[in-house]
Amino acid sequence: MRKRAPATSPSSNALVADCVRDAPTAYWLDKLETADIPCGPVNPLAELPTDGHLAAVDFFPLTEHPSEGPIRVVRPPVRFGGADCAMKAPGPRLGPSEGCSVSGKKSTAARCPSVGNSASG
Repeated sequence: MRKRAPATSPSSNALVADCVRDAPTAYWLDKLETADIPCGPVNPLAELPTDGHLAAVDFFPLTEHPSEGPIRVVRPPVRFGGADCAMKAPGPRLGPSEGCSVSGKKSTAARCPSVGNSASG
C-alpha cells in the first residue's frame, strides 16, 4: 500500500495551491461549505475590521482613550465561561509611566513596584 503524505506536508500544500489557483476564493468557499467542510478566507490585515463574523462579534470595538481619543482595540479571541476578559483600561502612552523607568537595574523594582516583583530577583 502506498504511503500518503501528511495533510500539512509541503507536497500536499503544493497540490492544494495548484488546484485552487485558477478560481477565486468565493468559488472555493462555496464548494467547501456545500460539502460541509469548515473553511474561511485568509483576509488581508486591512480587511479584518469589515469581516462579517468579526463585525458580528464586535471584535474591534471603538473605545475612548483618555489622551488619544477614539481608538479601535482588539477583543480577546477566546472566551472562558462567564469570565469578563474585556480590556479594563487603555495601555499607557509610550515613555516613562508614573515617573518610573525600566532600566534593567535591580533598584527599578524598588522604585516602581508595578515594574518588577520579588520572584524575578
